[in-house]
Amino acid sequence: VGDERTSAVVEGAVVVEAALATEASGASAGLPAARSNPDSPQGQEQVVRNDTASRTAIATATRLTGEGHAEAAERLLREQLRVSPDALEARAYLAELLLARQAHAEVLEWLPPGFHQPWKLRLLKARALVGLGRLQDAEVLLTAVVP
Repeated sequence: VGDERTSAVVEGAVVVEAALATEASGASAGLPAARSNPDSPQGQEQVVRNDTASRTAIATATRLTGEGHAEAAERLLREQLRVSPDALEARAYLAELLLARQAHAEVLEWLPPGFHQPWKLRLLKARALVGLGRLQDAEVLLTAVVP
């Protein structure tokens, strides 16, 4: 009964946090928020809402992971990325969770080529490649000279 109750509480937290993240990002009816010109006042407001929703999702995912609910944290981050695909920090945290459960191939799918922290992207990809047994590819990635 205790495990079922804990599971229900975690599921409820994920649903609530996803709804808050969706509301904060300005999305409705399950559709991604409309993209506006980031230089316009409306665009700047959207960027701030998306950033706030992403930080909230990451904080909640961190808490869930610390409480032993990594699967719920993954679901929350996936939902946040569905609503706000440009949330790069959420993407990086999801990659860390996937690496922890040795889902190496999935990590490579979730990390975008234009990731804003090249060193972090290279490190995460290299860890995934090592997990897949592709040591030479990981070495090339880590030793490449970045302009």
